[in-house]
Amino acid sequence: MEYPKNEYESMTMNERLFASGRMNEFDDAVARRDRGRIVQIYKELAPSTDAEWAADSILSRSP
Repeated sequence: MEYPKNEYESMTMNERLFASGRMNEFDDAVARRDRGRIVQIYKELAPSTDAEWAADSILSRSP
């Protein structure tokens, strides 16, 4: 699912996850260490972010 670019432009990623109703989906992907799903969610909600770097950073800090 793609969202209009300007809809989330001034939001943090946490705000984007909450506003889109995808917080639980994202948290589940992190808990499962599902890098591909994390990257996909980042690309959909924060297309200007380096999704691969963000996923690697998140996974390096999570148990």
